[in-house]
Amino acid sequence: MDGYRISEAARATGFSVSALRFYEQEGVVVPERTATGYRCYRDDHVDALRFVARGKQLGLSLDDITELLALLDREECTPLQERIPPPPRAIGPSAGSDRRADVVHHPTATDRSPA
Repeated sequence: MDGYRISEAARATGFSVSALRFYEQEGVVVPERTATGYRCYRDDHVDALRFVARGKQLGLSLDDITELLALLDREECTPLQERIPPPPRAIGPSAGSDRRADVVHHPTATDRSPA
C-alpha cells in the first residue's frame, strides 16, 4: 500500500483520527480505499490537511477553507486575490526612511531660551 494509513496521516498533520474522519465526511479530503477498506491518504491529501490546519489557525471557517482548497486545486488564485483587502497604508515617511525622523520633537523647559 502506497500512502498513509489514517493513523499515519493523523500523525503527519496533527489532527486526530476522528478529525480526519470528520473532514472525509464533509468532503474536504476523501482518501482512497484499499481492497480491504483501509483509508489510504496520498501526499496531496496530507498537504491539503496541513492547509486546513493553517486556515483554522487563521480563524477561517471550514467553508472558506474548502473554497480555497478548490481554488488551489484548479490553480485559480485570481478570485482569492480579488477578495484580499490591500494592506493598510503607512503613515508618515516612506518605508525604509530613518525612523528617527518620524519622532516629533517637543520642546522642554531646557530647550527654551530665556525670554
